[in-house]
Amino acid sequence: MKQLLLDISKLVQKDMKTGIQRVVWGVLQELLRNPPDGWVVEPIYASTDAPGYRYASNFMHFGSKRQRTSEQAVTIKEGDIFFGLDLIPDLPQYPLLKEWHKKGVCIQFLVHDLLPITMQNAFLPPIPQAFARWLKITTEFDGVVCVSRCIADEYYDWLQTYNPKRNQPFLINWSHNGVCIENWNCESNFNLEVFSLIDRFNLRPTFLMVGTIEPRKGHDETLQAFTQLWEEGVDINLVIVGKLGWKFSEFMHQFMRHPQLSNRLFWLNNLNDEDLIKTYSASTCLIAASLGEGFGLPLIEAAKYKLPIIARDIPIFHEVAGKHAYFFKNDKSPETLAGAITDWLHLYRQGRHPKSDNLPYLTWKESTAKLLNILMGKICYRQWPESGSSILAHSRK
Repeated sequence: MKQLLLDISKLVQKDMKTGIQRVVWGVLQELLRNPPDGWVVEPIYASTDAPGYRYASNFMHFGSKRQRTSEQAVTIKEGDIFFGLDLIPDLPQYPLLKEWHKKGVCIQFLVHDLLPITMQNAFLPPIPQAFARWLKITTEFDGVVCVSRCIADEYYDWLQTYNPKRNQPFLINWSHNGVCIENWNCESNFNLEVFSLIDRFNLRPTFLMVGTIEPRKGHDETLQAFTQLWEEGVDINLVIVGKLGWKFSEFMHQFMRHPQLSNRLFWLNNLNDEDLIKTYSASTCLIAASLGEGFGLPLIEAAKYKLPIIARDIPIFHEVAGKHAYFFKNDKSPETLAGAITDWLHLYRQGRHPKSDNLPYLTWKESTAKLLNILMGKICYRQWPESGSSILAHSRK
């Protein structure tokens, strides 16, 4: 049988429970449950201190304590597929992948976004530099699968600028992420903090933000907008769910000293599945204030629990949410967001706000089925250059 090799190196090292790793878990579990006919799905990993890839056989038992002992080295044959499911910017096994490619392994990568290129100032060095190197490496193989059409088009535009020399067409595809919070790999523990806050969330309209606290997510603009509304006497909550990221220590300094902290302002960190579901269910509206995203997973998570959405007016949020969200102008002004929240509350009280109930989204089963069709060469969104055959260099029949 041919092998579908899924690189999950970062996940094996540590599950950081980020949006990227939630995607890795979703795809991985679906492919292990429902492998394509005639194929065996093999999670693999590499480390920076040893050459080669190894089968992640101890990773097959979700939720169990996983060993970190050495496992069998990966062996390949012509017609296998390697899919870079996890984001590995340093890609220490690049020479090995070049060797596999020459031996007939089809190699593609999942691209979550191009933000370290398009929004460099939002990241700490050397992330943009490492990401740029990784992006260039992807062009030396067979193709990429992006998590949205917006990112696929951005990748194509970047490819035109980079202009790599190739003997074979390069495929650029996209497949939306799925959603199924209940299947994430987290141990469920009773969280007294969340339980005690649910009643307080129900006292007044509660607005929720979900995502790592870092520059592009719009937390600072949102907090300023809510501070303005609180000073005007508007009785609402702001709940931020996510771990502290980078370049935002000054923001957290202000946040932890805010006069509304633990009254109308809350920060929940390291929530497990059950507690995140409770928080979605107890909230009134999701605020998606990010300046840039590859997909925006919280939007479809919110839709799953019928939570209305206020979103920044950027292309990716229109692609994901369409008419099922209330959009505010992208001028980076707290006053604009405060005005949007006020207007939304007026519509909400009249029952005329956009509702997310019918927002279309994919389950991980549906998302992974499309992903498989892409990897098997059955779908081609774009190729570079545009002329020429759309058949990959390595047959997978």
